[in-house]
Amino acid sequence: MGCCASSEQRQTTTENNENEVKKDETNKLLFLGPGGCGKSTLFKQLRQTFGSSFDKTERELLGEHIHTYVIETVSYVVSLIDDRSKFSKEVQDAIEYMESLKVRTILAENTIAHIKILWNDPTFKAIFEEEVSNEAEVYTFFFTLVFFYRKSKPIDKKKKRQR
Repeated sequence: MGCCASSEQRQTTTENNENEVKKDETNKLLFLGPGGCGKSTLFKQLRQTFGSSFDKTERELLGEHIHTYVIETVSYVVSLIDDRSKFSKEVQDAIEYMESLKVRTILAENTIAHIKILWNDPTFKAIFEEEVSNEAEVYTFFFTLVFFYRKSKPIDKKKKRQR
């Protein structure tokens, strides 16, 4: 005995088959690694390159992550400082300020000013670069922040223009 099917039913069946093929062709990728090693950054770069751009809410959220990352990095380098006597009073004040911050703080103008003071100090930079070059440490990903710290002045100017 034969089977009959309407053209609507055939079209629905064809669409279902096409959806199944698309599901089978979908590749999934799992990013593994410690926190702060760049998993999200890689995903965001892939999305920006091959997918849709970020809307305003997503950009603001990414900005908050960058602020947190910067503060955590500076706080970590500050925690490596054993002898504060080799620093000027201004740098010592900046160290104390950074120690008093909560990690999840947004970069305020005062925080940016203290980070600039620290970054302009050759001893602080040496500690930072020593940590970056120590491949046995988990914190080697800090190297990516060198670019950000060097560009902190232009970023600060852009922030002021937006107000």
